[in-house]
Amino acid sequence: MADQSDTVPPRVSRLSVTRQYFKHKTVFYLSIVEIFLGVASIAFGLTAIFVGCYASFVGTAIWSGTIFVSCGILGILAAVIKNNGTLISAMVMAIISTSVAVAPIIHASYSMANEQEDTCYDYECNCYDWCHTTISVRQGINLSILLVAVIALPISLTIAILCGKPLCYVTKVSKSQKSD
Repeated sequence: MADQSDTVPPRVSRLSVTRQYFKHKTVFYLSIVEIFLGVASIAFGLTAIFVGCYASFVGTAIWSGTIFVSCGILGILAAVIKNNGTLISAMVMAIISTSVAVAPIIHASYSMANEQEDTCYDYECNCYDWCHTTISVRQGINLSILLVAVIALPISLTIAILCGKPLCYVTKVSKSQKSD
């Protein structure tokens, strides 16, 4: 009789499969980039408000920046802890971050198209008034917000894919293992 250890592959636990197919270093470094992009988005959003960019009072860049930062933090936790709970949390947050990244792209594009030469939003009177900054400065800030969001979108999508792959991996079970 043949030795069973030669014919039957060893059982693989779900945790070892997760660790085997999880590219934790890639997720770790992409998450650090995602945090930097979130901080940059918040900084550009605050600058847009202070400079008086068109419709910047909505705060799209600030809110999306906080989502980018939280996605990066959960990605780092998933890369360090490496269990199914942190992988699921990071994947879900990365999917949300990918969806949210579309908002500042649309908003910054709309703001760039509607900037006017001499008017900015004045918070004292809640109206558009004479502007102390040039249109090129305001459009440059909107362009920076746009670029940050365009870069953050594929990074968060990549984090979602890399966190989802080990969760969706299914090992093939042989007929001899099914009978156990």
